[in-house]
Amino acid sequence: MILDFHNETLFFNAWLACQNEKRETFNGRRRLNIDDKVRRYFNNIVSEDLQIAIDLSDLKDLDRIGEILPDSRKISEIELNSKVEEFGRKDGCKFFRGKFELRFFISFLKRIKEELGKRNSSFFSKRYKISLQIGFSDAISVLSQYAETPECLIDYLEQFKQSSIISH
Repeated sequence: MILDFHNETLFFNAWLACQNEKRETFNGRRRLNIDDKVRRYFNNIVSEDLQIAIDLSDLKDLDRIGEILPDSRKISEIELNSKVEEFGRKDGCKFFRGKFELRFFISFLKRIKEELGKRNSSFFSKRYKISLQIGFSDAISVLSQYAETPECLIDYLEQFKQSSIISH
């Protein structure tokens, strides 16, 4: 399912990466305010049958994206096609816009929670009561309590802890 989501958002993520490169090239301080303008495309992404439930065709059309985000810089088809090809070879979980990934994940978790609570679920044989409440604004703090800290991260952070002790 995540691959379907990445396929659906590949074009838009590539376009956003091109926008970022243009901004850096021209020392632009102006960032696109995309959140308010594209939020509706990323709310409730996952349907009851755990498939992508929304139409993202607007975000696969260069002219339509320009209408949605009129303050954006012009991107040539050659630049965009090159970036689409590049992103097509990469792991979307690592290179696509994190806010979109998080909205997808939250939508997926909500649908799983709903399915687990149904009497006659099409996916689960047993009904469960799940108390997890999660929204976009609190997702990181709610989910962080379930995260495991890998040993390599602890080792990495220890380097900085030691150097700050030495410098004081």
